[in-house]
Amino acid sequence: MSNDYSLLFDGTDDYVSIPHSSNLSLTNFTIETWVNPSQVKGDWQPLITKEASNGYQRNYGLFIVPNQMKVLAQFIDIYGVWQTIYSVSSFNLSQWNHISMTYDGSTFSFYINGILDSIVNVVTTPLQNTEPVKIGKEISAYTPFSGKMDEVRIWNKARTQAEIQADMNHQLTGTETGLVGYWQFSEGTGNTVTDLSGHNNNGIINGATWTEGFFGSSVLSLSQPTYSIRENGAASVQVTVIRTGGFSGEVSATLNLSGGTATLSQDYSQSSVTVSFASGEAQKIVTIPLIDDFDIEGDETVNLSLSNPTTGAIIGEQSTAILTINDNDFDWYDPKAWSNGVVPANGSQIGLNFPGEKIKYTFSQGNPSLNVFSLYARDKGVLELPGLTAYTIPYYSTIQAQGTLDVHGIEGGKLDLSGLETITSGATVIYADGNNSVVDLSNLTSWSDDQPETSSLSVANGGTILVPKLTNLYNVDLNLKGTGTLDTSSFVTHKASNINISNVNPNLSNLTDVTSSGLTLTNTTLDMSKVTEMSWTSWVLNQGTNLDLSQANNISYSNFWVRDGVKFNLPSATSYTFRCPWD
Repeated sequence: MSNDYSLLFDGTDDYVSIPHSSNLSLTNFTIETWVNPSQVKGDWQPLITKEASNGYQRNYGLFIVPNQMKVLAQFIDIYGVWQTIYSVSSFNLSQWNHISMTYDGSTFSFYINGILDSIVNVVTTPLQNTEPVKIGKEISAYTPFSGKMDEVRIWNKARTQAEIQADMNHQLTGTETGLVGYWQFSEGTGNTVTDLSGHNNNGIINGATWTEGFFGSSVLSLSQPTYSIRENGAASVQVTVIRTGGFSGEVSATLNLSGGTATLSQDYSQSSVTVSFASGEAQKIVTIPLIDDFDIEGDETVNLSLSNPTTGAIIGEQSTAILTINDNDFDWYDPKAWSNGVVPANGSQIGLNFPGEKIKYTFSQGNPSLNVFSLYARDKGVLELPGLTAYTIPYYSTIQAQGTLDVHGIEGGKLDLSGLETITSGATVIYADGNNSVVDLSNLTSWSDDQPETSSLSVANGGTILVPKLTNLYNVDLNLKGTGTLDTSSFVTHKASNINISNVNPNLSNLTDVTSSGLTLTNTTLDMSKVTEMSWTSWVLNQGTNLDLSQANNISYSNFWVRDGVKFNLPSATSYTFRCPWD
């Protein structure tokens, strides 16, 4: 047991009753305590009250609000008007919080952890009464408080914020000016709490039990002997340091990382982490500085230990633990790569989505045969698939950098498919949207979609798709809007597709065949002088478009919509049938 105590209230019927005395019936006041609530309830939880047992004639009262971790501070005045403050901020469940309310005849204030939370200006006089002060429960109203309380103080004056802050983190002598009730709850035994203010306002404990107090010596310990964290830092079991024994003031300790099968600078970046507790904090979740790499190395371990406690704290019995770092890089055909322990069978539908992670899959047994395959590298995630050389998906897929085939690269995601040479698929979307979003298809040469739904290739808002070797596209839409990087200079044929280009000038100078495609062009200058085959095409040429089709000769069964101010000619056309008039 700690060398300091508090009272634990079970939330059912526990409370402390302090008989009425004239020095506790107040017109100006400060009411303060340390409180550690353990339960959110659907009814009011009384903390400190001086009122009738039915909740009326309230001289002062502090309550936890139903279904929240906020506080109601309230009194009724001599005119029968309820004066009320609802806290703006919430305090923390299962953690020590200092709360206080003050009234000086014109200003009603509420503080959380010494910080002014709410204030109401009202000139009035609180209604005094002859009721007892009750802590933790009202006799005939509301639901009892569940949790711990310590250091209840009642003053006959409104203390300033500076005064509250100066004294909240240490015990008082009991002789301070204006202090009319002071219960440290430090007895540790018996059913009486002694008033240390010198006014003999001793209280009777009804059911509440003694437990460790706020002002004892802090004991810092690891919460358990083993932890498990995925290589990207996502914890299966979070590394947690707990504080017991005492919670007053700031304390810290060092969490050391050493030994095990993991290696400093390869698997984790620091050999120690400082764990700091603010006054009242009971636990801290520690961020372990892991290095998310692309090495297939299996699970590794590192030893954890606590040392160097400060400000009078001590290290507890659970001072060491073992952390397992779960590898997130696998061979596709390793059962450990899959949460169910089974390698996907041919014809499966698979989606890989690891936001923020760096993931690598190798393919020791060649390209998988899947019906649906979606890849996502979102939120600065990186997904590498070296060894995947052919992508044959009969239905649909997403490739995305930020993440889906959809290939989407959104805000910092990177999807590395640099080993891929061919894509043969149903509707596949490849998309890079957002700064630093990259889809790497640097060895892709051919992409065809033999399904009714078209595939698409899109960049926008700073995204990048790398396709320097891609020459032939069939049933693959192209969407280029404003900023973004997509080098199209390698394209030779782009058939049966929709091509939408606005506010950017891609290099299409090697393109020769756009048969059966639809093109919508806005504010762009395009050199398509090598295009000769463009039958069964549809063209929408909006303002700002300059187009060179000087070598086009077969334009049979094509549609042209040309907006005002757009001019182009077809000097080499020898075979054509215009299906719509010129605008």
